[in-house]
Amino acid sequence: MEIKAKDRRLEGEGVLRQCQLAELYILEVFHEICERHGLRYFLTFGTLIGAMRHDGFIPWDDDVDVAMPYDDFKRFVRIAKNELPKSLMLELPKFFGSHVAVSKIRDRSSFFMEKDTAGANPSGIYIDIFPLCKSPRLPKWLNHILISGSRLAWLKAEQERKRPHRGAADLLVSSLMAFLWEAVLAQLLFANWILRMVLPCRVWNYVPGNTWTSNHGITDDDLFPLCRHKFDEAQLNIPRNPDKVLAQTYSNWREMPPPEKRVWHSSIICPAQAPDAPWAMPYGKD
Repeated sequence: MEIKAKDRRLEGEGVLRQCQLAELYILEVFHEICERHGLRYFLTFGTLIGAMRHDGFIPWDDDVDVAMPYDDFKRFVRIAKNELPKSLMLELPKFFGSHVAVSKIRDRSSFFMEKDTAGANPSGIYIDIFPLCKSPRLPKWLNHILISGSRLAWLKAEQERKRPHRGAADLLVSSLMAFLWEAVLAQLLFANWILRMVLPCRVWNYVPGNTWTSNHGITDDDLFPLCRHKFDEAQLNIPRNPDKVLAQTYSNWREMPPPEKRVWHSSIICPAQAPDAPWAMPYGKD
């Protein structure tokens, strides 16, 4: 299918603006595919703040976050294989339902390195997609155990798998600890699944956890029907009640942060220079 969105990254003044324009192109492609197939999504986190406070990017922001119901996300995964331009790729988490249940649409022709990721594999500019699911309205303490416990167990298992080993005995201990942490994670995910089966699921949360507290869960009426709002040069989807959605994560999102907190997420951005990676392609060769 033909994509109408245009990549205008090189029209930006400075690296940050070029990065934003590259992300805007990805976002417009994503929006176009969702519109074509009736898929629901909306801007979230800092991207939603940018839309509501600046009618576009937060001036110092260099990432994009969108959310979509899990059923719509599953359809998007199937569709994206055939409809994403060759210059973009869909990147799914290795362990969906884990601490990092976020997917990315990544640009193949740029280089983007986040802070504190020295030694990580090279990556391109991207947008994050957060799947949503319906959950029971749980007490805050129980929600905290299920969510924070799952994150901790996943991280500990990852640390044990990646830890350098000094001999066979050390490898055996590390493998055993990784197995035990994965068993804890499995139990927590199973408990969450059981609760979802036996209790009415009325609030929306991120998969597998959330930054929306279960005491003030986001409901259908807060999200739908979705509305359109100006974002840079595009008209994109936002929740029906963006104030409530943002208030669940940011107590004072309307206020500008102090200058010392107006910082980029990345340490290196090369908007039109592909990294040395098997998936990369030269800019402008789509």
